[in-house]
Amino acid sequence: MIAYFSATGNSLYVAQKLAARLDDRLVSMADSLKTGQTTYALSDGESVGLVLPVYFYTVPLLVRQWMSRLRLMGKHKPFVFAVLTCGGQTGQAGRILTRLLLRERLDLQYLASVVLPDNYIPLLTVPEPERQQHLFLAADQALVTIAGQLKQKISGDHDTNKSALAPLLTAFAAPLYKNGRKTDPFYATDRCTNCGLCERICPDNIIALPDGKPVWNAPYCTHCLACLHRCPVEAIQYGRRTVAKTRYVNPHVTWPV
Repeated sequence: MIAYFSATGNSLYVAQKLAARLDDRLVSMADSLKTGQTTYALSDGESVGLVLPVYFYTVPLLVRQWMSRLRLMGKHKPFVFAVLTCGGQTGQAGRILTRLLLRERLDLQYLASVVLPDNYIPLLTVPEPERQQHLFLAADQALVTIAGQLKQKISGDHDTNKSALAPLLTAFAAPLYKNGRKTDPFYATDRCTNCGLCERICPDNIIALPDGKPVWNAPYCTHCLACLHRCPVEAIQYGRRTVAKTRYVNPHVTWPV
């Protein structure tokens, strides 16, 4: 079983690639939380994989919520692995994930990471297409190695995208994520066509369409920006910081229906 959380497609890209190479099933963390189905029966010898993005050098809120509700049914403790997706560095996200799993009496036995296009456009800009293509090629090569190691159930920390600055990065950025997930800056412009996609894909299930346009019905969210990036007419903004900035959706994924 490979459970993933993905807003713009990067973690889904990794999850789909690994599932194909490992002949494994995929589970959406967001869909599981929406349906309340977070108990999974494991076959004998089945591994449990987590594929998730790194937000502000820490673990996204939705992933934490899913893990706190996770229940695994099986005869033996599974081999647990995680692959992080990031725009450059992972900080201490792997260490935090390890602690979260220990709370659920699970041991993280394998950790790796893959760099893909960063798309937190309130602060950054999306990489140019040429740079994106380079990242996809490098990611594909890394995933061949990762899948090979997972087939053999090799243990260890194989996260090559963390540096000696990891503690400082997380110490500085993680509080910004915790306190900066406000929904107030979200709004829809007159370009909105009332298609309702944002409501359907919101992993937190907090977007409503009282007059056809989106309204965020909670003061905070996971801050994944799925609504902003995947709006087909780019009508959703996050304050002034995203105006006129290029959106991003991984072009190589097939979104589950």
